Amino acid sequence: MYYYRGGDYTPTVPQGFDAFSRWFNWAFQRFQEKWQVWLIQGLISFAFMLVFGVMSFIYSFFFIMRSGGFGSASSPIMPNFGQFFIVYAGLSLISIVFYSFFFAGMLNTAMKQAQGEEIAVGDMFSGGRAMLPVMGASLVVFIPYIIGVYLCLIPGLVWLAFTWLTIPLVVTRRMGVFEAVGKSMAIARQNFWLFALYGLVAAMLAGMVAFLSMPAHALLHVAVIAEIYGVINPEQMPQPISGSLPPPPTSYSPPPIDSPREPPPPPEV
Repeated sequence: MYYYRGGDYTPTVPQGFDAFSRWFNWAFQRFQEKWQVWLIQGLISFAFMLVFGVMSFIYSFFFIMRSGGFGSASSPIMPNFGQFFIVYAGLSLISIVFYSFFFAGMLNTAMKQAQGEEIAVGDMFSGGRAMLPVMGASLVVFIPYIIGVYLCLIPGLVWLAFTWLTIPLVVTRRMGVFEAVGKSMAIARQNFWLFALYGLVAAMLAGMVAFLSMPAHALLHVAVIAEIYGVINPEQMPQPISGSLPPPPTSYSPPPIDSPREPPPPPEV
């Protein structure tokens, strides 16, 4: 299922913005082909993430109510703050574990589809091997992004554009976390504005429908990886406009071999 060239190979990125619509169209067509699989995968992952989100909210709400509100002089919050932090951090960590597991599985699903293989709902549970690397890659990518956005919006967005392919490289190319960060930067550096615009629009589009956020991100990531690494099933490639290219031959026959010729007669003396 995996296509790995190894070494320091860095694929060539298309220049200009033509690839922008091509990658989106490819992702949308793959969703249409197997929308039932992607819909169920999205609902399952969303249900798990929603449970932990609701648990965190309820615990935070009752903690504040029990403490009489933050900053209350009659009921100080500091004695229980350690407990609050441990429980909240534990719930957050569990949600990150499930996110990493499901997103890695969906990237595997999208890569299988890109190679023309049959996909199933159960493919979303194939991310166990990549779960810990994805967790590490998420921290490496999103902690600097949050800091950059908090200090000034532009540095955070620039960092996200350069590292946008880190997690899919970890999963689909079996790279280490920091190797994937470097490779993502090397790829995005070839056409920075394409990746900045593509990543921004992909995030906005995926955020519009919460329960399809992970499937959308998986397909949009693999659309890039599969094309630049040359692993897309040829049947999924855009067809040339009629008349622009000659049709391919239906069969191949070797060129005829000339029959041996008789040597010319000797010259007359």
